[in-house]
Amino acid sequence: MKMFRIALLIIASVLFLRAPLYADSQQIRRDFFAQIEREKNFGGYSLDIEVIAGVVTARGNVTNAISKARVGEIALALKGVRRVINEVEVVPTTQAGAQPHSIAQLITERTRRELTSEGYTLNVLLEGKDIVLQGTVDTVKGARQIVAIAESSAPGSIVRNQLVVKEEVLTDSELRSRVLKALALDEQIRTDDLTIRAENGVIYIAGSRPEHRSIDRILSTVIMVDGVKDVKSSVLISKQ
Repeated sequence: MKMFRIALLIIASVLFLRAPLYADSQQIRRDFFAQIEREKNFGGYSLDIEVIAGVVTARGNVTNAISKARVGEIALALKGVRRVINEVEVVPTTQAGAQPHSIAQLITERTRRELTSEGYTLNVLLEGKDIVLQGTVDTVKGARQIVAIAESSAPGSIVRNQLVVKEEVLTDSELRSRVLKALALDEQIRTDDLTIRAENGVIYIAGSRPEHRSIDRILSTVIMVDGVKDVKSSVLISKQ
């Protein structure tokens, strides 16, 4: 009996050592979509993957065969993946008169047609009545445009914006001009007696104001400007 137990332990040990070790399925999903978002020319898509024991099944739609092939390549290159079943469908841009198959496809196609001035990746998920926008986009303006497209494509739905905006690279002069423009839009703010300069994303403001409320209005306006990382104020309260 003792020898029989030892033999069973040896067999179990051999089987355990030969068994493949698979990465966590959620980690594979995270790595997959992170790589998809890094693809500069991937364009619009609606994708999901299922991971079971190292086998990835990809489903959804992309707009061309190259993107479909790339889905398979990305999945197969992930740690812990031993096989990929690529069930992604190629759905070209809707032709005139044709109807999209889903709200997700409609949003994807409209974004491809209307957002032509910058790069982006887009994944549209439908969760009940909610529309979830995931991916990356070059600018805040582009993200707002995608949200507007989603809202107008599905009136009454709740649009959850999870788009990541790539950091803009602005010169000090460009950022200062953007700040001055934002301040000029507020009729209650004067800038002719203020000194405003930009340095590496930080705005420095000097001058004087008769009350704290005026200073707070200036600072709150500036900090909301896209590209501003911080505001350093030396605006003083002037004595009347």
